[in-house]
Amino acid sequence: MTVVSNLLLPIGRNHKVSNRLGGGPSGRYLYTQGEFGTVVPGVRIQNMTPPNTMISPDSIFQGYIRNSSLNVFSFLICLNLLSACAPKENKKETPTPGSPVILPDAPRNIVDSIRKEFPGAQPVHALADSLLDFVAAKYGITADQILLGASTCVDDIIYTKNFQAHRELKGPFHLGGLAGLPFTGISGLSAFAHHIPEDGTMMLEISPHIGYSKDKGWGYVLRPGQHDPSTCCGALMGTLQKLEKGTLKQTEPTTEDYQGITIDNKVFKHSKEIMADDYPLVAMTKITYQEAEEQILRQIRSVEIEHTKYIVIMAGVLINTDYMYTDYWWLNHFLVYDVKNKVLVEDKKLSITP
Repeated sequence: MTVVSNLLLPIGRNHKVSNRLGGGPSGRYLYTQGEFGTVVPGVRIQNMTPPNTMISPDSIFQGYIRNSSLNVFSFLICLNLLSACAPKENKKETPTPGSPVILPDAPRNIVDSIRKEFPGAQPVHALADSLLDFVAAKYGITADQILLGASTCVDDIIYTKNFQAHRELKGPFHLGGLAGLPFTGISGLSAFAHHIPEDGTMMLEISPHIGYSKDKGWGYVLRPGQHDPSTCCGALMGTLQKLEKGTLKQTEPTTEDYQGITIDNKVFKHSKEIMADDYPLVAMTKITYQEAEEQILRQIRSVEIEHTKYIVIMAGVLINTDYMYTDYWWLNHFLVYDVKNKVLVEDKKLSITP
């Protein structure tokens, strides 16, 4: 067996190595290339950037960009290699009062279930560490230059668990409404853009969410203070229930329930596709993610961003777990846009083929 080692997982400033995902007491990550092919068949990263927008050929990352068959695990390995070059902060062995608390990883069977539907999903804090280290090492983007905008659901569990590990970041500016769709529109994105530091970085997280509970599986999480799991994402679960009952239909949005009706209408167009899936809520969440990303990319064309140096977009799905475990992030699309030179310098998309 060829051991890939713990480079598989992106380890950053706030992530302690755990052997929970390691498959053994040694703490090593016993995944092999053969196992990758078995667990996630047909997964690859596509190079979406035209050749004339590439970065310098001597970059470590450039070698990976040229390989259009690169899979997401190699991409994460590459992020980790580059993050090693980033300036590190001095850390104390004992946490200071008010320091972030990193929740333990979910049990292996839960992680396996999550990654079966969302290949390559990583603990939120670990992937965030690696992405921040990557943009720091490659583009000189530091935390004090970043303002985070989040098109995520308004569910309280998201902000309870996932915006604590990187308090050095400014934000988030909330762009999302129910289900993580960017309901603030061009007006909200424009207001957010005007808050970016001079020559700073607009960092956008686009992440509709879905729950996975130890006891009830997809669509539920156990929340603090509750005895039984409750729905997550509640808005999408409500729409799914209408779809399953055959009562979902196109309706004119009203001021009383504008967001809920808009979600219903968007889902209605994909009814057959969703109901044909083994896990309809998973299919619905991925469709919602695609819709959210398309909306943001359309809206950003109408926003004044000239004082901004970079735009970083991280798009995917947030997988919430029961309150005692960390959450997971399926990063499906990662972009870096150089505003001054008007060029995409990173454009990586994970492609899942049938």
